[in-house]
Amino acid sequence: MDDILQVGDQDGTGAKIVVECGFVPRIVRVRNIESADLYDFSIHDAYRLEDDPTSVNLGKWVVRTDITVTYGILTTATTGVRSLEATSTDGITINNGTLAPFSLTGTIACTKDSNIIAGTNTLFDTELKEGDIINVGGQHLTIQEITSATAATVRDAAQKTVATVASLRLTGRAAGFNIGVDAAINVDGEWLQWEAFR
Repeated sequence: MDDILQVGDQDGTGAKIVVECGFVPRIVRVRNIESADLYDFSIHDAYRLEDDPTSVNLGKWVVRTDITVTYGILTTATTGVRSLEATSTDGITINNGTLAPFSLTGTIACTKDSNIIAGTNTLFDTELKEGDIINVGGQHLTIQEITSATAATVRDAAQKTVATVASLRLTGRAAGFNIGVDAAINVDGEWLQWEAFR
C-alpha cells in the first residue's frame, strides 16, 4: 500500500513542516486531531505536471497559471474542510524534493571541539533535520538537534574553527509536501495526522 498511500503523524510546530513521502502526492489530507480542523487538498486543482529532468522525479508539479484557486478561510470559531490556494504559505504546498548538494540560507560559524553551530540569517528549522550532513568550511558535520532557525548541535565536535561561511547540505530531500504555518492546523504542540495519496 506504501506505493499509493503514505500516512503519518507528528506534533505541530507553528513553523513550516516538510513531509517526505518518496513521491509527489495528488491528494493530501492533514488533520489537527485536537481542534478537528482539516486540510483536504487536491493537487489537480492547483498544479500541473511538467517534465523536468533536473527534478528528483521525472515529472515535476508546478503551480498552474491558467486557473484561479481559492483559499477558503475559517474563523477561529469554526472548524471544517478548507479549500487551499497552492501558493499560500499558510496551506499545503507540494515539495518536488531537492537534490544534493543544497546551498543553505545565510552563513554558519563553528568552534573547534564544540558541538554547537551558529547561523546568521539561517533557516535551520526549515532547511535542516536530524541526521543531515552539512559541509561547513570543508568539514562534514552531522546534525543532531535543531534548536532554532540559527542554532543547532552536531553529533561530533567540529575539527576546526570556522567563522561565518556559506555552507552546503549534502543530504537530498525526497518528494512530498509542506504543511504551512496556518494557525488553525499547525499549532505548536498539537497532534497532526496526515495522508498523502500518489
